[in-house]
Amino acid sequence: MSATKPDLPSIGLVVPWFGPLPAWFDVWLVTCGANPTIDWLLFTGERLEGRPVPANVHVHETSFPDLRRRFEESLGMEVNLSDPYLLCNFKLAYGFLFAQELAGYELWGYCDADVVWGDLRRFFPAELLRAYPKLQQNGHLTLYQNTPETVELFRQPHPDPRKDYRVVFREDHVVGFCEWYGAHELAYLAGLDQYLMDRFVDVDQHAVGLRGLGLRNHEHQLFYWEDGRLFREYVDDPGVDPEDAAWPQIQRDEFAYLHLQKRGMSKPGFDPAAVRGFYITPDGFVQKVKAAHCLDDFRLLNPRVPRPSTDGVPVAVRRRMRRLARTLRDRRR
Repeated sequence: MSATKPDLPSIGLVVPWFGPLPAWFDVWLVTCGANPTIDWLLFTGERLEGRPVPANVHVHETSFPDLRRRFEESLGMEVNLSDPYLLCNFKLAYGFLFAQELAGYELWGYCDADVVWGDLRRFFPAELLRAYPKLQQNGHLTLYQNTPETVELFRQPHPDPRKDYRVVFREDHVVGFCEWYGAHELAYLAGLDQYLMDRFVDVDQHAVGLRGLGLRNHEHQLFYWEDGRLFREYVDDPGVDPEDAAWPQIQRDEFAYLHLQKRGMSKPGFDPAAVRGFYITPDGFVQKVKAAHCLDDFRLLNPRVPRPSTDGVPVAVRRRMRRLARTLRDRRR
């Protein structure tokens, strides 16, 4: 367990990963390392030699078959883990399944590896973490106080038999048991107070440009990580005269993290561990080399030009077709 200040609750986040590592995995590692008072427990069969693994990312080497056997022995039942993606169905039980590794942490949780972390403690202060048994509702990050009630929450009875863990753990597809579909309702039924912090970016993986779901997006916006914090800069109105258009009034907000939603991102052309900051673009990462931005930077780093889909139909055109189809259906009703 990493050293934690006495006034800060200790946090252990479980992340199993099996299969090839993302091209930009070093970005994830570096942003984990910028949160030194939080631990990530990475269970993987991948070799990480030569990567910038920070002291607070604890690597537990294991194989996927061995992990499946561990789950079955702990639960006393056969489970369906025919594919690593089905691990999503088990996240709510991680407090139980990894109880040995999580012993001693005040909070446990689960998260994803397709995330750029900002300064998490800034958004989850100690008084908040100690006030709620459950914080957040998504598989990309949810936190629980490490108590018997949360560790056993996955067993909470539900009036819908499909949300019984013995059914969920045998499903052949992901059902969202760790999110609103299961965990939120089970916590409510168990009488556990829950807190939702909305200062994160859940990227729209189908959008042209980098845009957030449920976020007030702007025509001109860019995202970057700098000195351990995650920011967005944006322009509401670039103005009408040339000077305003080139150097507009720029606003900035900060987020706890950015979830890339499996968006295809290329390998950085720089060492993430050796730079002060980097931009997050629709397709990858660019080293940050300036403190102030002009309008051209927004257009260059987060362009709104449509990209063709895999079948050659531009995303924007596909969207217009879907909107038109919905309109026609509504008119026929």
